[in-house]
Order: sequence, then C-alpha cells, then structure tokens
Amino acid sequence: MLDVGTLSNGLAAFVLQRELETIELTEADQVERQRRRARIEMDRARAASLKAAAEKAAADKAAADKAAEEAAKRARNPEEGIAQPPAPAEVRP
Repeated sequence: MLDVGTLSNGLAAFVLQRELETIELTEADQVERQRRRARIEMDRARAASLKAAAEKAAADKAAADKAAEEAAKRARNPEEGIAQPPAPAEVRP
C-alpha cells in the first residue's frame, strides 16, 4: 500500500515555500520602488529649492541694481531726489 499523505504533505510544503519566496520577492520589489520614489521626490524638492533660491538671488540682485541706479541718478541730479514739501492748506476762520 502506498502512503499518499506523506507525499501530499511534502508537496504542500514545497508549494508553500515557493509561495513564501514569491511574497518575499514581491515585498522586496515594493520596498525598492518606494525607495526609488522617495529619492525622486527628494531630487525634485532639491531642484525646486535650488530654483527658488536662484530666483530669489536674481530678484535681490535686480532690486540692488535698481537701487544703485536710482542712487546714481540722484547723485547726478540732486534736485530730483529732494521731495517737495506739501503746499500749506488754507485755513478759514
């Protein structure tokens, strides 16, 4: 007589082991994809930060250049740089 139970248990253990290995590989792939995605997001955030810093530096430089130009203009024409006092208002009794 042939004992099929032992063969069946051995086969089930083998199938279970293969399923567990498949699940582990799938989880490892998922972790790797998440790691890659996080790195891409960090790279994007870094690039956006660098771009914002460059834009701010350019705006600051433009503002400084404009202020320097206005200062030079006032130095050439001192009359233009002086603010005129407001005209006195009429006082009625």
